[in-house]
Amino acid sequence: IRVFNGMGMGTTMFSVWRSERPKEKPIEDGLAEWMDVQLKSAGRTQEVSFQTEDGWTLYGTLRTPDSTSEVTAAPGVILIHSSFTDRHIYDHLAETMVKRGLTVLNFDSRGRGKSIGKGELLDLPPDERNKTYIDARAAVNFLSALPGAGRIGLLGADRGATYALRARRHPVQAPREL
Repeated sequence: IRVFNGMGMGTTMFSVWRSERPKEKPIEDGLAEWMDVQLKSAGRTQEVSFQTEDGWTLYGTLRTPDSTSEVTAAPGVILIHSSFTDRHIYDHLAETMVKRGLTVLNFDSRGRGKSIGKGELLDLPPDERNKTYIDARAAVNFLSALPGAGRIGLLGADRGATYALRARRHPVQAPREL
């Protein structure tokens, strides 16, 4: 937040600035440049959904660096939350990673957040809850099927780390043509 004392109220400050400082860059130019940098560094965000091999529809947020029009060979990261949270626990981390040039898929695993089509996680039978690693594998399949996808890493904390490790022990299926 920038405060300009004695410059008037509202947009009056723009004309007062130009009048009092004719050789300096106008405030609106500086504000537009700052806003441009802030918004572009946040990358592009889109809501996505994909299917698991056992029929769950999972929802997530795909963030791509602003330097690309589509996903390019930028490395990708899949964020896997724990059993007691949802994807939004990683929102700030996802934004930070995108600012560093990574493509990030942050999704809700089965029974959490928006991915509750077959029920809430803690209400599911234990054998169904233990299949969450399939969600991580589906996320890898989804991200790797995007045009120009590069290397993919999995990052999880708590149970999310367990799901990531189990997903890697099972081979990822090649994307199928529709």
